[in-house]
Amino acid sequence: MNDDQSEPQGAGRALGSNYLLTSVLGTGSMGEVWRATDRSGRAFAVKLLLPGLASDPDLVRRFVTERSIALGIDSPHVVRVHDMVVEGQTLAIGM
Repeated sequence: MNDDQSEPQGAGRALGSNYLLTSVLGTGSMGEVWRATDRSGRAFAVKLLLPGLASDPDLVRRFVTERSIALGIDSPHVVRVHDMVVEGQTLAIGM
């Protein structure tokens, strides 16, 4: 298998007690969005704060604020937030 077809680093990794990361959907300046499933097999998108940023209190605060604001939005045009996972230096929003 060549590098273009290799599994992304972290694929198949458990996140918290409820999610399994399966593939990267996209990457931005603050995080990665992964396709994931929960224990029942339902599909989720999970946004992970990049590991190197978890030690910056201002960026962590922005990440948590993003989740809080998204929880208050009820629109068919905006992704619904279901969960937040904090596991050591890993911060994630389940959508």
